[in-house]
Amino acid sequence: GNLARNWPLREVLRPLAVTNSYMIIAWAAYFVPIEYVRWLFIAVSFPLYVWASYDMASWVAVFRATARADMPAHGLRCSLTISLIVIFCLYGMVYLASVIGILTARSELIFILTFNFATKLLFIIGFAGIRASQFYDLL
Repeated sequence: GNLARNWPLREVLRPLAVTNSYMIIAWAAYFVPIEYVRWLFIAVSFPLYVWASYDMASWVAVFRATARADMPAHGLRCSLTISLIVIFCLYGMVYLASVIGILTARSELIFILTFNFATKLLFIIGFAGIRASQFYDLL
């Protein structure tokens, strides 16, 4: 949100904190020896994902309603935010598939490493596109 939309950090702080919270809670579930407590951690993490995703989708709605139509990379900025929501959903599905035994730990690792590499590459390209379009408009 902060880089893609040029909004101040205070605007992205709550979704950032909620996202970090659900990721830490989900990760901590791996280390909880009591099964019902582990599932409680997992059950808490998914509504937190929905809350953070709602906030991020709200950013897109506000941005589309208030940004100038001629703003550089207008659509790309929105697409990056929505893509992040989708990618985190995919991470959650892989995590859940691993927890319930559909995926082995090795398969989970392969999926996560592939998602990490592809996500970082695509977002670097996206941010470069935003910066390039800003410089193009300056010229």
